[in-house]
Amino acid sequence: MQHSLRFVGLLWLLLYSHNSLSRQPVVLQPAAQPTVLQSSTQLPSSQQQSIQQSTELAIQLAQSCQLSGDAVGGNFGTLHFGSFSQLPQPVQLTSQSNAGSILLRCNLGVDFKILINRGLHGASVAARQLREPNHGSTLNYQLYRDAQFSTVWDDTTGLSGVATGTAQQFDLYAVLPSQPIAASGNYSDTLTVTISW
Repeated sequence: MQHSLRFVGLLWLLLYSHNSLSRQPVVLQPAAQPTVLQSSTQLPSSQQQSIQQSTELAIQLAQSCQLSGDAVGGNFGTLHFGSFSQLPQPVQLTSQSNAGSILLRCNLGVDFKILINRGLHGASVAARQLREPNHGSTLNYQLYRDAQFSTVWDDTTGLSGVATGTAQQFDLYAVLPSQPIAASGNYSDTLTVTISW
């Protein structure tokens, strides 16, 4: 930044002289033109100086994932096969948002894995079962991670992916195979979904 100062003033002289004869003061008249003084504090460019200092800002974002908008966990809704009096042929079902689909949001670039357990009533992931609580009757079913119903969604390999930083929906593909129905009633199972990253 350049600075300059300018001084402007009017010079008056008042001089008293002691004259022994008249004892009258002598007054000098002002100069015909005011005197203007100028000064500048601008330094030559070779003498200008500056000081710089940097400040660092930092934040660390931990890798994280949220299920269904809840950091602890959530209910993905019910994947409902429908109502049947018998099962002469397999029933296939694809989940939807708020009806069984998994909604996951992780930080951008996070490698994640989605695992689904055997449920409350199955002996293993390969033998998942729906159960009717009054009679204890069961129906076999299976979950897949692909629309071709070829890869079982298990609790070891699961489904792996890389997060986009936005909410991602993962659909479940369920099959209720043809089988005899032992007793009428409402059959259900509860699955636990685990996200690891």
